[in-house]
Amino acid sequence: MILRGKRQTQAFWIAAVVAALYEPLPIMREELSHAPAIAAPSIVLNWATEPLFVANVVSAYLLRKYGLLAPLMMRLSQYLMWHILYGGLTHPAA
Repeated sequence: MILRGKRQTQAFWIAAVVAALYEPLPIMREELSHAPAIAAPSIVLNWATEPLFVANVVSAYLLRKYGLLAPLMMRLSQYLMWHILYGGLTHPAA
């Protein structure tokens, strides 16, 4: 509504990338603080392909294309597979 149809797509993707960086940014900053300056581009490139960042960008895409329920279902499915099924198989309760 702020841009009234002008450059909404660009503004959305800028906001999506900034929001997607929210979770991995503290970890990335920690890695950058301990690495030499020459290694910084490889660390940033590594985090650009990190599953956490990619999942956040995909969630933003699903939100824009299909609405609120799509990224919610994606996250809940991801949590079911990773934290419940996989976690239960590798570390069963005693």
